[in-house]
Amino acid sequence: MPFRGIYPALLTPFDADGQVNETVLRELLDFQLWAGVHGFWINGGAGEGLLLTIEERRRVAEIVMDHVRDQVPVIVHVGALTTQEAATLARHAETIGAAAVACLPPLYYRPDEIAIVDHYRQVASATSLPLFAYNIPGATGVALTPELIGRLVAEIPTVRGIKHSSFDLYAFQQMRERTDEDFTLFSGSDEVLLAALSMGGNGAVGSNFNLLPGAFVELYEAFRQGDIGRAQRLQERVNAIIRVLLRFPILPATKSAMRCIGLNCGDCRRPLRTLSAAEEEALRAGLEEAGLLRGDGCRS
Repeated sequence: MPFRGIYPALLTPFDADGQVNETVLRELLDFQLWAGVHGFWINGGAGEGLLLTIEERRRVAEIVMDHVRDQVPVIVHVGALTTQEAATLARHAETIGAAAVACLPPLYYRPDEIAIVDHYRQVASATSLPLFAYNIPGATGVALTPELIGRLVAEIPTVRGIKHSSFDLYAFQQMRERTDEDFTLFSGSDEVLLAALSMGGNGAVGSNFNLLPGAFVELYEAFRQGDIGRAQRLQERVNAIIRVLLRFPILPATKSAMRCIGLNCGDCRRPLRTLSAAEEEALRAGLEEAGLLRGDGCRS
């Protein structure tokens, strides 16, 4: 089945000792499910997946699958520095019942197109699950172009979607032209969700969905219903909150904001830092001014 809708790029909560906090992870999942999200994307950038050990990544995936069961699809991000590690995580995701896996292109070494295709071919061969490519050139230094996506789809049958974390919506639209209608185009840039949907997107994977799941679900449904004015107003509301978060290092700010709404996801793992007391105070004041803490529905 094609994947559609709002998929939070799930945070990974840590306790005071820096270990995965299973209790809060389950509370976070319930908060998202209550808001009506359509699925989950786990162990990605927002989940600090590349800062977790393989054992921790497996444990997070197992907790999520145990809690969510068959309520919504779960896409497990398996991207790693080595192709072998990514393939190992992909096999594990299938054994625990994940709906799909996702994978970054090879990191750091700036591989050529032949190496990128081979990387995805090796990961795909480790599992029968649908495979999502993950285009986030600002973080990886590797751009998955529309032409390359077309090649991946043509050569690897299980490549059935992409998360496009870039403001280049022209490339996004070109990816749609090079794929079939069942191929899933997810936007990864929450600030332009409405624009991405209008360019042929099927939904989105976003870190801000942790904080504002209901608002993004409402925006998606408004677009589907043709109520563009309502969708624009919702995009403006969430962007006002995102602008506040972007004044600070984004993941530490997101975790701090989660504490503001009663979900203590702990601090980020090093080398990511925590916000200072002054930054926390400024963040809270900004979120209140933007409407998140005023009870006007932005939290929903």
